[in-house]
Amino acid sequence: MKFDTIERVGHSEVHHGSLSDRVYLAKLHEADLGDIFGKVEDLAREKHYGKIVSKVPRWALDTFLEHGYRVEAEIPGLYRGATDGYFVAGYPKENRCQRPEKEERFIESVKTIALATSDTSPKVPFDGYEVRRLRQAQMPELAALHQKVFSSYPYPVFDPDYLIACLGQDFQFYGLYHGDTLVEAAIVLVNPEESHAEIIDFAISSNLKGQNLSYHLLGTIKKAAVEQAIKTVYASVRATSYGLNITFSKQGFHYGGTLVNNTCVGSQLESMNIWYLHCGGSCDPAPHPCKEVGEPKLPGRS
Repeated sequence: MKFDTIERVGHSEVHHGSLSDRVYLAKLHEADLGDIFGKVEDLAREKHYGKIVSKVPRWALDTFLEHGYRVEAEIPGLYRGATDGYFVAGYPKENRCQRPEKEERFIESVKTIALATSDTSPKVPFDGYEVRRLRQAQMPELAALHQKVFSSYPYPVFDPDYLIACLGQDFQFYGLYHGDTLVEAAIVLVNPEESHAEIIDFAISSNLKGQNLSYHLLGTIKKAAVEQAIKTVYASVRATSYGLNITFSKQGFHYGGTLVNNTCVGSQLESMNIWYLHCGGSCDPAPHPCKEVGEPKLPGRS
């Protein structure tokens, strides 16, 4: 299986790979703003990638727009609760941003229904289940669940040693247990410097899909974010998934936009809806939000 590469480009962090056929600029350093475009475009050209997607703060937005990128999603206050963040996209392959009309209508239907769901305290069955924070001893269980759920993945989440390494790099794992069996899990990447956290993925046992048990897992992640003084939590969710989009809406998340044909899920590219939540707390005055990027961390999946 081919996994994505995570590397430094200048002082910034870039993920790229053939599975999702894209370059993802995950962390932009201010010093790279002038020449990052040429570097990622050269990479996309060399590898024949169809999309370049970048997560950037407000101070960089106009420069990206001037280079022909377009905004696909926005997260107010993404950086320390004070500076807005944007997902901007460019398409080296023009047909990459095209979707059939039927798919467009379906995605719009999912979004409309999710946004109309405002009940934040639904009666979701939970008897016999328990949410736990997963530690090193549970990584083999988590890897096994990933093997059952994901037919492909851009990073080796099927390897317990890889997951243990993630635990040392600001990743957190939460699991839903039925008795002693792990039946659902979520990966969360915390950025303490920027005071935000990304919910990267939900792995759900196939026999539990449609029961909305992710509602409880997401609720636990929200509480943990507040306890850790994280100001913003966000996630990218398959735009065609009624269940997960409705779950995020029920938990009070806001819709931020749709990343078009962005991520390989299973064997095909999927558009992803961005959902975000502000966890409260004051927005302390802060210096420029982008610091020097250290060694690239293990993955985010936006």
